[in-house]
Amino acid sequence: MPGTHILVLPPRHGSPFVLPTICSSLQIVRMEKEEFMVEVSEKGKHAYCHTVHPIFWEWVIQEDTKFFVSYISFFKNILKLSLSGLPLGKLFKDDVLSSPFSSFFQSLPLLQYLNISEAGLGPEAAVLLSTGLKEHKCIQVLNISYNSIETQGFSALTQVLPSVRTLKVLDLCENGIGASVDVKVVEALKEAALEEFILEGNFRSIKNVSDSSAAHMPTRIMNRFHDHDNNIEVMVYEPLLKQLVMNGLPKYLRVLNYARCELDDARAKVLVRSLSSLPCIQKLNLAGNKLTSEGATSVLLWLQENTTLQELNLSDNYITESCSPILCSTISSHPCLEKLSLMGNFTYGEENLHEVLRAASDRGMKLQPKNFTLNLRLTGIAHLAEVRIQRQRNVYTGVELLI
Repeated sequence: MPGTHILVLPPRHGSPFVLPTICSSLQIVRMEKEEFMVEVSEKGKHAYCHTVHPIFWEWVIQEDTKFFVSYISFFKNILKLSLSGLPLGKLFKDDVLSSPFSSFFQSLPLLQYLNISEAGLGPEAAVLLSTGLKEHKCIQVLNISYNSIETQGFSALTQVLPSVRTLKVLDLCENGIGASVDVKVVEALKEAALEEFILEGNFRSIKNVSDSSAAHMPTRIMNRFHDHDNNIEVMVYEPLLKQLVMNGLPKYLRVLNYARCELDDARAKVLVRSLSSLPCIQKLNLAGNKLTSEGATSVLLWLQENTTLQELNLSDNYITESCSPILCSTISSHPCLEKLSLMGNFTYGEENLHEVLRAASDRGMKLQPKNFTLNLRLTGIAHLAEVRIQRQRNVYTGVELLI
């Protein structure tokens, strides 16, 4: 057959399955769809990994939704499928894909990994996806990053998680999800079997607070709450805080990414309370938030009671050297911590720097043959202090210092 062919699965997964796509002149390989589908039906059973490229969508699928659904249905043994970058959201808005997509998981009974990132999916798509997800028995990784499922779609997905025990990784990065949800969503999250939860780039507002308790909050307190006034005690707006997503952390979580989630000191206290109930947490990313030394201290105090965390990322916040004493105590005493990043905290100066480095050195000596990694790049440490530290590297053994 003329034209260029693309191998869509490695030979080790069975007989190679070759799909005709486009020839060198970017003209469609002339082949009737019926003939093409016969070849797919014959060879699709040998495919275990498949990426539907946007070019294939544009030149072959040509927005023929029924053809696309039929095409996918022939991959009965597919384990890994990527639909990243396809214009699926437009089809939902036009109500073209709703019915087929609701039964999407049924046509792929062995699917373990699904990537539908950057597909323009909205809340309605997430609601339909949750319907199929609830009945699936094999899905382990679901990537819906860089869409717009918002709070409605997030709520629908999370409420089915307790019944999807195979799902271990959920990536919801940059989806316009609000910080405040219904309490039953929080409870569902606690019962999920997730081990890795990526929420980076969400919770940029605290809108959608519809709970009756919020409606009866005094206007003065509500306004100050929206302004992230950290001087108010957490208990004052406890009814509102119960609705925050950070209350609902899956109990078996190992990796939590809360970067760029508008996490301030008050919300950090809520998060810390949830972290205290996690016996397996290993990596915590709180980069790019609004934490000051108060919020960092809350996290570090929790860390003193924790025995499993290996990596803590506090970069790009507003942490100062005032939390250095608690930082030193935490670093030197923690049994598992291997990496700590304070990069980009321009307000973190060099006061108590020697004590921090000594604590890091002590931690590193306990980790041998590994080193303890401490990232102090782009902090308020003067250049001369950096030069002096570089010259004294041999004093701080056991530390991989990034400065």
